[in-house]
Amino acid sequence: MPDITMGLFDYSETDNHAPFTLALQSNLADGSGGGQAFRFIGDEGAITVQGRSLILSKSPRRRPPDEAVFKGYNSVRTFSEAQQKAFVKAYFDSIRNGTPVYEDVVYGYRAAAPSLLCNLSLFNKQIYQWDPEGMQLRT
Repeated sequence: MPDITMGLFDYSETDNHAPFTLALQSNLADGSGGGQAFRFIGDEGAITVQGRSLILSKSPRRRPPDEAVFKGYNSVRTFSEAQQKAFVKAYFDSIRNGTPVYEDVVYGYRAAAPSLLCNLSLFNKQIYQWDPEGMQLRT
């Protein structure tokens, strides 16, 4: 595996979600001793989950240019405040109380597919098109 990888995945609008871009990064050469973290980056800052800590970093909110809004950029409004609160509550309930989380194998496959495609793209030196609804490579 290479020391540094980066993948960008553009998801089109569907009946279930607005369009968005997913960025996956891996840096195995940074010399930090192998730490792991998940970062949820939004328009007002980031939440970093690392080990047993949760770090909230706030930055001033920037309004996207009108042109970007008109062309469909709307990551600011992807999830409602109620959906965000429900996710956070379910996440911490599952950790604290062992409450079951209801993500099935399809959910896991959808979550793993971008990383698997990064590896395919790297090793085969080509760009792949993914059908997220059909969950298969486009030909």
